Amino acid sequence: MTETIDMNHFCLPTTAAMEEGIHYLGPEREERLDLYRPQDVCDGVSRSAILVIHGGGWHCGARNDKREKRTCAILADAGFVCASIDYTLFSENDGQPSWPQCLFDCKAAVQWLRANAARFGIDTARIGCIGFSAGGHLAAMLATTGKRSDMSPPTPFGGVNASIQACASLYGIMNPMRTFTNDRWPHAFGNMTGTGGEMPCDAWLAASPVHHAGPDACPMLLVHGDSDNTVDCLQMDEMKTALDAVGVKCDRLHVPGAGHSFSLDECDGNPLSVDVHHAILDFFDVHLNALKDRGQS
Repeated sequence: MTETIDMNHFCLPTTAAMEEGIHYLGPEREERLDLYRPQDVCDGVSRSAILVIHGGGWHCGARNDKREKRTCAILADAGFVCASIDYTLFSENDGQPSWPQCLFDCKAAVQWLRANAARFGIDTARIGCIGFSAGGHLAAMLATTGKRSDMSPPTPFGGVNASIQACASLYGIMNPMRTFTNDRWPHAFGNMTGTGGEMPCDAWLAASPVHHAGPDACPMLLVHGDSDNTVDCLQMDEMKTALDAVGVKCDRLHVPGAGHSFSLDECDGNPLSVDVHHAILDFFDVHLNALKDRGQS
């Protein structure tokens, strides 16, 4: 289904084209993808693409939640092709974990963007990712393991490159091996990894962005509210330290007064204390669009 989005609901002056409900994992899977493209996408210019990964504690949330739709509208309006995805969630009812399939689904989405680059005007050398909360954790895993063949999905795209070139992670878990007094995520993380109350353990280490931080990681922007009582903002500082140690560019942005689960421009209906919206756009402009200017496309 292709349509022109009426963004008046989002207070954004954009007419991004949207193709909804794409079976990016194959027709047998219920998880789907929504693709947003700038109005002038048919101008013959290959554009940077950004994968959007929703939050929801690894057990809820969807590609078309309000925050994710607003994020895609902002990014498409700035000239990026955006793909917002569903991915495997764990079930609290039957105890089925989602790890590592949730990560494999995110990597398959990156592969899908590359496999369909010619069709949608995407530059395969300029693909980024943004994620929120649980999606911020998965985005960070993409950033640190995108080039790891042993952590790539076997299907449906085989050996297609799953790496990304830039990652923005908002209030995501970076080091599950360390918890803080006010953290409320460990129970969900245990269910996601299938380890229940056994924490931390080897499965937690495997799902730790800090553990995988190495020179092959892509540049990252970490955004976190300093009043977050779900994921302590010190998680962001640990990732910054780990990436600095291996020489990978990492920027961080503290958002004073913000708790958990805010969008690019508001938290609980109130404006953010810093301009996250333009910080995100500037980051992707530098680390994705500038690649073309340097002749790396």
